[in-house]
Amino acid sequence: MSEIRVTYSGFIAFIIGMISVISGLIVTIIITRSLTSLEFGTWTLITNLIGFIIILEPIISYWATREIARKTESGTTAVITNGVFSCVAILVYIVILLIVATQTDASFDIMLYAVILVPVIFVNRTLTAVILGFKPHIASYGALTYGLIQIPAILFFLYYLELGVVGVILSAFSGYSISALVLFIFGRERLHRNFNLNFIKKWFKLSWLTLYPATFGFVSLMDITIFSIITGSVIGLSYWGAAMVIPIIITQAAGISYAIYPKILGSGKNDFLRNNFSLLFYFAIPLAAISITFAQPALFTLNPIYVIALPVVIITSVFVFFNMLNTTFYSALLGKETVDVDEKSTFKDYLKSKLFHLPTILLIQYLIYIPALAIGIVMGIANKFSEIELVILWSIIALVTHSPFTFYFYYLIKRDLSVSLDYFRITKFLVLSIFSFGISYLLIENYLDYEIDFIYFILTVIGILLIGVGSYIALTFATDLKTRELFNALIHKKL
Repeated sequence: MSEIRVTYSGFIAFIIGMISVISGLIVTIIITRSLTSLEFGTWTLITNLIGFIIILEPIISYWATREIARKTESGTTAVITNGVFSCVAILVYIVILLIVATQTDASFDIMLYAVILVPVIFVNRTLTAVILGFKPHIASYGALTYGLIQIPAILFFLYYLELGVVGVILSAFSGYSISALVLFIFGRERLHRNFNLNFIKKWFKLSWLTLYPATFGFVSLMDITIFSIITGSVIGLSYWGAAMVIPIIITQAAGISYAIYPKILGSGKNDFLRNNFSLLFYFAIPLAAISITFAQPALFTLNPIYVIALPVVIITSVFVFFNMLNTTFYSALLGKETVDVDEKSTFKDYLKSKLFHLPTILLIQYLIYIPALAIGIVMGIANKFSEIELVILWSIIALVTHSPFTFYFYYLIKRDLSVSLDYFRITKFLVLSIFSFGISYLLIENYLDYEIDFIYFILTVIGILLIGVGSYIALTFATDLKTRELFNALIHKKL
């Protein structure tokens, strides 16, 4: 029986996630106000290329979470193996860089320097996967450490030493390194077992199954690369990168469901999912409302030159909301699959399992999205679209090609897990969010002065934000019994 407390772990993940968003926003403001559009576009491209490499990492960590959740001690072997495997990933990064860098106006030398991030990210993610299998809430500590370390690091490397994009890379390296150390300390109880070659044999024997999901991961990351290659510039990426900073808060709602994957793996039960999904919407809907309502003040805070990307933020907020639901439903479905428990499972058994079927759905999604994006950008250029118009088109294509799959994943949840959403409560959260943040919107339109001192501007925005959040919490507390029960459980530490 799994001892994982889903709501407890979810709340810790959510709270830490929100703290990480705040620290990340501070770091991003420093970056966007210190770098030129070309430099920020270069950093956006670097993070995308690193993403291409990271899709190789689950070859090991994918199984580590599943095995440790089922009391199989493979943590030591996973961390050491992925540390060595990162050396191969470095070579792959250099090869990809040689292909992409020559097609854009980004600096090759700076992008090559970013290779130092590959090994620390590999180790960090593997340690997170190990801890996720037995104490999901502790895995969040790594993200918190990363966010807190980055603030002084970015001030030192970017403000004090004035190293530009290299300073951003070094601050990220510092954050990942110290985060990995913290994760190792908290996860050491599962990292003292002997190195076991049998685990490696199994992982690489089944590597086709973990590399297959990496296929859709690889395709999904092609959007930024394709945009930069077709347009020949990273300026549009700076608009996209700035716009995507704001909807990232919506993804933090998924922290509430962070522990459902290891919980289902360890216990096989899913009777807690309906309440967990309602709690997910309780946070996700107002966070989406915040992203949309405060889009313009947030872009102005990043840098006034990015206010032009307001339509992108509004559209991508809806896109990110649906994508967050995709990820959550995907995790629940994946946790229910038991084909890997039986060592006699054949290749055919794995092909019939959710471990193969679910990634296939996502692969189809991205095989629709990427060609549609490429065609849309080419047509936009032919019609002399400006950089921002191309980015707006990009956001529309992303939303249209992703959202239908959310409904299909929900269909699978209802069919395979016999779980349906509480439509009445979710509708209530939606109506109360519109009312609460509608008030915030009116205050922004009528009382927010963009010409005042920057500090006073930030304090005014925070004040208006607190009015919206406070209204939402008060209204849901007054009108929803389960919300009152939740707060009571929080107060008495009975989650």
